[in-house]
Amino acid sequence: MPSLAEDFQRLEGRWVKRGPGEEWLLAVQTDPFGGFQLSISVPESPAAIAKVGRLSGVQEDARGRYFELPPDEALPRRVYYRFDDDKLILDITEGPVRGQHTLVREREGVSAHSAWVIGAVVLGIVVLTVATVLVRSRMRKAAEPGAAADGGGR
Repeated sequence: MPSLAEDFQRLEGRWVKRGPGEEWLLAVQTDPFGGFQLSISVPESPAAIAKVGRLSGVQEDARGRYFELPPDEALPRRVYYRFDDDKLILDITEGPVRGQHTLVREREGVSAHSAWVIGAVVLGIVVLTVATVLVRSRMRKAAEPGAAADGGGR
């Protein structure tokens, strides 16, 4: 069985559950600040929950492994979880979204850093292309007959 620290690392990332009339997002960042975001939207019920806070790690008791959330009326303080292969199963014992909920890791798109690098490369290519066109244009004008006489009067 993985250690609590390994489990905490495995929680890192974005977990989603999308179904008819509901959308869940659990985003966990295990950096030194331990940030997390939990957003649950169930439009056909009174459940619309958004939480942002810190997770300092995961804990374990006789019932299983859990992480603690800041106090809230819609969710219990302890949310028990387990991994089933590549799925994250949350066991919510109280509130409007009680029950077991299976989330999957959101497919990773391009990270913000990678998107910035790609954008910088594209911008560099555009700037280089424009500079090349301008230089060639000026070289052609300079090579035209009479260009030297026109340029000398500045």
